[in-house]
Amino acid sequence: MKRSLFFVFSFFLAASSKANNEELFRFEGKSYRESDLPPALRQSMFELDRQRYDTVTRLVDSFLLELYVKEEAQKKGKKPEELEQQLFKGKTVNEKDAQTWYDANKSRVGGRSFDSIKGEIVNFLQMQEQEDAQQLVLKSIKGKGTFQLAVTEPIAPQVSITTDAYPSKGSEKAKVTIVEFADYGCPHCKHAAESLKKVVEKNKKNVRFVYMDFPLNPSGVPKQVAVGAVCADEQKKFWDYHYMAFENQASLSKESPAEFAKKLNLDLKKFEACLNSVGTKEKVEFSRNEGERIGVGGTPSIYINGRKQFGYDQETLEEAIKKLL
Repeated sequence: MKRSLFFVFSFFLAASSKANNEELFRFEGKSYRESDLPPALRQSMFELDRQRYDTVTRLVDSFLLELYVKEEAQKKGKKPEELEQQLFKGKTVNEKDAQTWYDANKSRVGGRSFDSIKGEIVNFLQMQEQEDAQQLVLKSIKGKGTFQLAVTEPIAPQVSITTDAYPSKGSEKAKVTIVEFADYGCPHCKHAAESLKKVVEKNKKNVRFVYMDFPLNPSGVPKQVAVGAVCADEQKKFWDYHYMAFENQASLSKESPAEFAKKLNLDLKKFEACLNSVGTKEKVEFSRNEGERIGVGGTPSIYINGRKQFGYDQETLEEAIKKLL
């Protein structure tokens, strides 16, 4: 193990032993702890703990792979570097793979042509292959039952979120409530929307899902689309509008709300009046303000039973739900 890696690991491991809800400071004779902080600051404190935890686990995984390769190389009479090449190479990526990725991610490359970046894409995909191969090996090592992480994963603070009058799916009596703050122009939010749709459909009886807007640009097109979503909700067509907006994310414009309204056969006069209503804009602004109050700093931000969720792929969300049922 490299000395620098050992030093960083030791530092973070020691830091992670911080007592829960320890005293932070005293002022005018009163003691203040994390639980005394406003929700947004408590969330920021948690984010620091989470960053530390993620760093520790990455360092542990790196060292675990190093130990495994050394032991396996010794058993097989090979050099560690040679065995690494065999274990972590992954599938060889070709130009066809790069073209497939480019076609699916054109909106993320800033208008650059495929020929100008195909080399970068190949390198990126090859690195992903190597990382996937490493994760498979790690999963195999940890699955043998001889590994146990001694560092405790931090628990996100539980916050109360005002969701009244915002669109929801599922029973009011559901054991699990998922609240998502998202932006219609955010690519990660599009992926989250796809995952959440599947998860909620699969867990109808046990999950209630609430969507809240968090437009990153206060005057951008995604906020105009969010205002349109409020108006679609007024005519009981929120979810149709919602998924349509994400499906057409790459081509969103200021005309999109009206175009979606036509496709959904909404009453266009009512829709137009709603778009220009002060109350409609205030609803979107309240949603964003509520997100800021509890510490939302980016999108998508997903809360499950009031606690921040990390990861929005279907498997991660279903695992989090399972723990609460």
